[in-house]
Amino acid sequence: MNSQNSMYYRNEFQKSELENLPIEDRNANWYYVHNSKRIGPVSAKEIYQLVKNGRLDSNSLVWRKGFKNWTKLSLTAFATITNNVPPVLGSEVNNSYVWWLAFIPIVGIVIENALSFILNKSIDRLWHITYILNCIFVSADKKRLQEAGYNTNKLGSFWFVPIYLFKRAKLLNQSKSYAIVWCVTFALITFSPSTILSNSILNLGYGDSILINSVKNSHIDGYPLKTLGEAIDGYIKDAKWTSFVDSDNSKYVNVEGIINYNGKPAKILLQYKVNTHNNTYSFNAMEIDGEPQSALLYLNLIKEMFSANSDISAAQNNTNDNAANTNVANNNIDNTTTNEENSEDNVASEEQQPYGSDEIYFKPYTNSKYGFYIEYPDYFSQKDLSVDGSGLEFVTGDNTTLEVYGENNIYQKDLETYYINDLKNIDGEIKYKALGDDWYVISWEDSSFIHYKKSFIGNGSINTFIFTYPKEQAAYYNDIVEYIEDSFKPGDLSMPH
Repeated sequence: MNSQNSMYYRNEFQKSELENLPIEDRNANWYYVHNSKRIGPVSAKEIYQLVKNGRLDSNSLVWRKGFKNWTKLSLTAFATITNNVPPVLGSEVNNSYVWWLAFIPIVGIVIENALSFILNKSIDRLWHITYILNCIFVSADKKRLQEAGYNTNKLGSFWFVPIYLFKRAKLLNQSKSYAIVWCVTFALITFSPSTILSNSILNLGYGDSILINSVKNSHIDGYPLKTLGEAIDGYIKDAKWTSFVDSDNSKYVNVEGIINYNGKPAKILLQYKVNTHNNTYSFNAMEIDGEPQSALLYLNLIKEMFSANSDISAAQNNTNDNAANTNVANNNIDNTTTNEENSEDNVASEEQQPYGSDEIYFKPYTNSKYGFYIEYPDYFSQKDLSVDGSGLEFVTGDNTTLEVYGENNIYQKDLETYYINDLKNIDGEIKYKALGDDWYVISWEDSSFIHYKKSFIGNGSINTFIFTYPKEQAAYYNDIVEYIEDSFKPGDLSMPH
C-alpha cells in the first residue's frame, strides 16, 4: 500500500512539473545529443526521464522546432526540472592536474630510467610506472571537476588519456592545448627514442646515460679489478661516450677517441649493442680511421687495454676461469662467456678424436651462438676469447694458440673484400693464400711464429679460426693445423646472430 502511494505521488509530481512547462515545450518533438550523436524525436516526458536518470544534465544540448541552434538544457524551460546549480565556469577550474598529465609521457620515462638505473632492472619491466601516474592524475582531476559541478562519467578512462583530455576541454569550453601537448610528448617518446635517450634529459645527474653506464660499469672475464670503462678511458685518448637508439629501437653505445695504431695516431670507434630486456650488451663493431676491423683485432685491443697502465700483473690475465667467472657473475650487465655458457657450447671432453701415430686426441667444440664446429688437441687449455659468447681461445705452454670465433657481417661486405683487406693488413711474409666459394685461407710468418687463418664469409655472419705456433715447432704442428682445418665447419652464415 505504501509503495503504491509512493508511486502515485511521484507520478503526480512528475505530471505537475511537466504541466508547468510552456505548451510549446510540452507538446514539441525534442532532439538531444548523446555521445556526439543526434537522438530523437522524443517527447518532453522522455526528456524529463532522461534528466532524472542522469543521462542528460544541465549542460546537455537539446533542440526543438523554433530554436535557432542547439541549446543547453539549463537555458530551456527544463531548467526548473534539472534543478541543478550551474557548474563552475570552465575558465575558473584549476588545470594543474591536466598539465601534469600532458607531460606524463616524458616524466614517466624519466622516472622509469632513473629506477632502472637505481634498481638495476630492465626498463621494460617498469612500464607500469607511467600507467600509475596517469591513474593518479586523472582520478585527482575527475574529483576536482565533480566538486566543480561537472558530470565526468562521459570523459573516458585512465587508458585513454588523450580522449579524456579532449573531452574535458570540450566540456569546460577550454582550449585543447593540454591535449595537444600530450600528443606531442607521446610522439616524441614513441617515434623519436634516439632524441630522448641520447640527450642529457636522461642523464639524471649521473654524468652518463643509463645505456652508457651499463657498458662502462661492466667487467670482462680475467680482469675482475678493472671495469671496461676504466680500461677504455685509460687507453683511448679523449674517449667520448655516446648512446643512441636506431629506427628499429635497437640501442647502442659508441666510444670514439684517438689511439696509437701502427706507430701513428688513429681515430677509433667502438660500438656496443645493449639489450635492455635482459640487461646485457655485446660488441657490435670497430673502426680505425673509418675502416671496419675484425672481431679478433678488437679482442686483441681489449687485452692490450686491460694490460696498459695497470698494476695488474700478467698472471692476473691468466686468472683461473672459474674464479673470474664468479666475479663477473655478480655484475648482471656483463654478457661475457661464463662456465655455464661454455658447457652450452658443447666442449665435450668425453668425445675425443685420435690423431696420428703419436696418439694426439682432439676434442670437439661447437659454438652455441654462431653454430660453427671445430676440433682441437685435448692438451690445449681453454680460455674465454669473447665478451659475448662468440668464441674461445685455446693455448699451450709453448705459446701456441688457437682462436676460433664468429662475428656478424654488419658492413655487408663480400668474400673478396675481406680477403683483400686481410692481405693488406697482415704484418709478415705471406707464405700461402687461397680463395674458395665462401672461404679464404692465408698463412704468414713473422720473426717468431707461423700464423694460419681460415674464414668463412656469409651475408649475415663470419666464422674464423687462427692457429699460431712457434716456427721451431713447424714440423710438429703443420699436420695438426691441417687436421684442425679439415674439422672446421661453419654455422649458418646467411643470417646474423
